Amino acid sequence: MPSSVRSAVNHQLLMREVNNRRFQLAEDDLGEFLCECGAVGCIEKIFVPVGEYHRVRNDPDMFIIDSRHGPECLGWIVTRHERWAMIETAYPS
Repeated sequence: MPSSVRSAVNHQLLMREVNNRRFQLAEDDLGEFLCECGAVGCIEKIFVPVGEYHRVRNDPDMFIIDSRHGPECLGWIVTRHERWAMIETAYPS
């Protein structure tokens, strides 16, 4: 795996860890999470229903991204909503 892809995958996994912590602290039905597109430096905030976030986290190969991100992400879009999308990674954990 090229080093640029490895960096992107590492960033994607870091954002997942941050979001898991945010999920644990969520008190409302709509959680504020960070985009997990993998673009190094991306810290776009996205608002996702907590129930949907939980569904994404049930599959280790799924990530949430800002719906405006696409070609630079490390996978393909599974579901797209107005402000966020769910992707399946091309680099399974």
